[in-house]
Parts: sequence; structure tokens; C-alpha cells
Amino acid sequence: MKNKFQNAGYVEPFCPVYLRKFIARWINGGEILDYGCGYGGWTKKIKEIFPKSSISAFDIDAQAMMSTEESLNILNKFSRDKLYDAIFLNFVVDVIDNDAEVIQVLADINSLLKPGGRAIIMYTPYEKYSLRWIFYRLNSLNVKEWHDKYRFQRVYYSSNELFNIIENSGFKILDIIKPRFFHKSGVLLNRVLQILPIYFHSLIVFSVEKR
Repeated sequence: MKNKFQNAGYVEPFCPVYLRKFIARWINGGEILDYGCGYGGWTKKIKEIFPKSSISAFDIDAQAMMSTEESLNILNKFSRDKLYDAIFLNFVVDVIDNDAEVIQVLADINSLLKPGGRAIIMYTPYEKYSLRWIFYRLNSLNVKEWHDKYRFQRVYYSSNELFNIIENSGFKILDIIKPRFFHKSGVLLNRVLQILPIYFHSLIVFSVEKR
């Protein structure tokens, strides 16, 4: 069953082995919520990683959430009357356009977690002096206008900026996957690439725990 998002050219998210291992290391299964599920791309990946867990999905777009539940046969309806062992916030911050809403979303996640519950937060950072940062600052490729045109209004945080916001939202940061250009290459090569001004910085993943 294809939903309208897939018909519009949706591509299933790429979840390489290193990311799956990171998720499995910090998340133990149980009651899991995909917060901001959209049309279910990451929800499907979560179900693959945790086939024996109870998966729920939530999105402010009721049609998207319904489509995800139907297409993935999710029987565990999202409820604010229950607490979750783990919550995924995958690229939700990318489509928020102000600090207050980011803080509100993080507070909501915190309130939905069991004591000691954990969350995975994925974000596409704008690291200082990276190509993405340079393009945004110089507006040479009209990055902001492109986002606005396609309704991807967003905040433009660096990794450190988001780190501080998460820590101040009632979470303990357990581990971080920092941006890597060549995921199969050696650690030394990636460290060299990360200090270069042209490095693009494509992804950061936080593993956090409710305080």
C-alpha cells in the first residue's frame, strides 16, 4: 500500500549498519514511540530494529499518522495516558522554525518518557564553517529560500547549540554520533575531514536519557 507521500517521490530513509548498532546499543526495546513519524519511513526502520517491541507513532499531521498506522499495521495507538521506554525524534527539529517550539517538543518528549527512559534525536546540523553553514550565511545557493519554498522552514543549529538545548531540557546526553563523511573509512581520515572548512557535516545523532 503506497501512501500519498510515497507517490510524491518519498525515498525510504537510509539507515546504515553503524547507525543501527548505535540505536540497538542505547535502546532496549519495550514501548517505543516514533514522535513526528510523518508517513512512516523511520517508523518502519524502528520496527525492523525492534521486531518484538510495541511501536507507536505520533505526528501533528493526523492524516500522516493514520497512513503510517495503516500501512505498517501498527496496532498500538499513541496515547498521552501512557509512558514510553524510548522515543525517536528523527529530523523533526529540522522542520521547526523557532527555538520556543524546539524546547516545547523536547519538553513533550520528556513528559512522555518513563523515569530513566531514553530517546534518539537525529538532526542535520549547520556546523560553523562547513559548506552548509557557508551556503546559508552567504545565501549563495538560497538555502533558506529553498527551505521556505518547499515548506522546510527550520532552525539552523550547530551540533553544540542543539547539545545545549537538549541538556537544558531535562535530558542527560549518553552518547553522540558526530557527522562522518566516509562511514566506512578509518577514524583518522574522518577526524582530518572534520577539521576542514569544506566538510559538509551531514548528520548528528544524540542518545539521551530522561533525568
